Amino acid sequence: LAAPDSGLSRSHSVVAILPMTLDTPNNRKYMSSADFSSWTKMEFVAETVKNWLEQPESRPKSGSFAKFVTKKDVTRIDIAD
Repeated sequence: LAAPDSGLSRSHSVVAILPMTLDTPNNRKYMSSADFSSWTKMEFVAETVKNWLEQPESRPKSGSFAKFVTKKDVTRIDIAD
C-alpha cells in the first residue's frame, strides 16, 4: 500500500506498528510472572496514533516501520524506512 502507484491517496500513510509486548489484561493474566515494565502500554500506542492523525507532519513517512521499545516503563519509538 505504501508503494508510489498503489492507488492510496498521497494524504494517507501506511505505517507498521511493531510493539514488543503490549500491556493488556490478558497478557498480564497469562504471563503473570513477566516483567511488566518492558511492556508497551496501550494508552501510549493510542496517543501516538492519535498524534500522528492530528499532526500529519509528525508521523513517519509512508512505508515505515515503527518499533515500540519499552524498558523500565519508558517507551521509545525506533523508525525504520
